[in-house]
Amino acid sequence: MASSRKPTNEFCGSYTTTRRILITGGSGYLGFSLATAASKQSIEAVLLDITPPAQALPPGVHFVSGSVADAAAVDAAFASLRDGPLDAVFHVASYGMSGRELRDRAKITSVNVGGTHNVISACLRYGVPRLVYVSTCNVIFVGRPISGGDETAPYPPPNAYKDAYSFTKAQAERLVLEANGRLFECNPQFNCMEARAMERQQVRAAESGTLGHSDTVGNADVALHGHDELTNGTPKQVQQRADGDSRRLFTCSIRSTGIWGPGEARHQPRVIRMVRAGLFQATFGDPSSLSDWIHVDNLVQILILAERALRFPVRGCPNEPPLPGAPLGDGNGGGPSEPGPIAAGQVYYASDGDPINNFLHFKPFIVGLGYSYPALNVPFALVYGIAWLIEYAWPLLSHLMADPPLTRMEVDKCCIEHWFDITKARRELGYKPAAFDRGEVVRHMAAAGWAAGGHKQQQQMFGLNAMVLLAAAVMFIVAVVLAAVYGADGYR
Repeated sequence: MASSRKPTNEFCGSYTTTRRILITGGSGYLGFSLATAASKQSIEAVLLDITPPAQALPPGVHFVSGSVADAAAVDAAFASLRDGPLDAVFHVASYGMSGRELRDRAKITSVNVGGTHNVISACLRYGVPRLVYVSTCNVIFVGRPISGGDETAPYPPPNAYKDAYSFTKAQAERLVLEANGRLFECNPQFNCMEARAMERQQVRAAESGTLGHSDTVGNADVALHGHDELTNGTPKQVQQRADGDSRRLFTCSIRSTGIWGPGEARHQPRVIRMVRAGLFQATFGDPSSLSDWIHVDNLVQILILAERALRFPVRGCPNEPPLPGAPLGDGNGGGPSEPGPIAAGQVYYASDGDPINNFLHFKPFIVGLGYSYPALNVPFALVYGIAWLIEYAWPLLSHLMADPPLTRMEVDKCCIEHWFDITKARRELGYKPAAFDRGEVVRHMAAAGWAAGGHKQQQQMFGLNAMVLLAAAVMFIVAVVLAAVYGADGYR
């Protein structure tokens, strides 16, 4: 029978504490928001990205220039901290979600799949025990309705994906989950075992109970510091378990939905640019269809909670609410079938928990900034056909416009219902999404110059030209396609 005696603080070692993190794609909207939250909790953070952030770096945050597709740059980021080894990696970087970059399949694969491989490899060689991957609901949604889907759904077949981004994100997620539980392969130039042992000695030498823990969920202020729950047993047994699992990588995946919030630089500005250009003349699809969105602060909250749920569960450490255990399994690196971190090898959907029609999500931004919201609604099939033609003829259209105005996947996401159940994240991670006012986004965008104001006349003139150009291009494409399809028969 296991002892009911609680272990002393020396057995709540530093493997359950997060002091130093790496964020790939750290200069982007989500990555920088996560780094800011970590800085407020005195967590040292390294940002790996191809360009530095537009904002000043918060205290304790460092920038390393490079792409995750470059293994040498990833290594440089992992080795950049001198005070001690990394405790966790948040793999946020990706490429090819929308716009012109959608068509660069080689780069999409290099960043999303190759970059993920580089990150996993570095975690194993540098002895980083926790990896949280930012995935997307697109790994499951391929244009078929989903209402309240959960994490048990299988991946679609490869030929079901309509864009390289969704397909490569699914590949990357699988790599991350397969890496869960693998033993470290430490870099000879960086003895991770000695570094971890040194940290445990420092913890034992320190006075017990000095590390605080805060867990104010709902406003993305979830502490990374602290100790996670310990399994029952004697102190010696607990330490043996800790030493064994401190040599393994634990991973999980957070499937994000569309991100919104003040300062978001992809979806919100793109919609307003289309409105200004006169390209948003109608909504399309079923107005009652619903989809998910997530405020950036809610996404930061669930990422921090996921990292916390990857720490080795040791019961009895002070000031720590309980987390249930999950099987470790014995695949991809072995390990006994015994309780392990609750999030290890798991996927979680992340959203605000409040599905909304896509067009109604953007309506407050459009109207609040002084633009007209269209009253016309057109059939899904018509818009989908136009998107297909645009994709087919993009090599020609790319000389006429910077970004494709529509893609098939974007039409699917606008028109076809797809929202997901977040019960698992609530239950296992303690996720509590907060409610946010869309007026905050309107005020931020207005201050940044996105309000209509003097742009109305320019919008109408440019919009007319853009619509004429797009209509002419579509007619030309249709003529070419019809000629290709029926022309051969005419010459027989």
